[in-house]
Amino acid sequence: MADWLNAIGQTEDEVREAFGEQADLNVRRGLVLGQLVDQESIAPTDEQVDAEIDSLVSGMAGSTPENQAAIRNLFDTPDGRVSIRNQLQTRLAIERLEAICTQPEEASATSQRQSRRRRAGAEAGASDADEAEPAETVVT
Repeated sequence: MADWLNAIGQTEDEVREAFGEQADLNVRRGLVLGQLVDQESIAPTDEQVDAEIDSLVSGMAGSTPENQAAIRNLFDTPDGRVSIRNQLQTRLAIERLEAICTQPEEASATSQRQSRRRRAGAEAGASDADEAEPAETVVT
């Protein structure tokens, strides 16, 4: 590690500072996606994993059938399937998050928000009236 630090001309503390903020952001994003996966029960099926392996194998341009079989054997292992399943789960979670974020607002949510604003304005007006000096009343 000392050789690498010397090669880049930085101290360990400088490297930690440079990468710390991005690492923190990555961890937070991972935790949020993990929570979304749990709450939405996002889990790729075996068929989706198989389709992804097929896509990876067919994406290897110019490969012969023998090469495709060898490539398939590289991906279609227990560890390979776990890795592909994790990648698919992340992709599906991001797609779900995009779907949630791009849903058009419902009219009821908009009117509810406006109602809160009106109530807040009315309450502010009422508290202003409470703070105002009472009008003099004349009894005859």
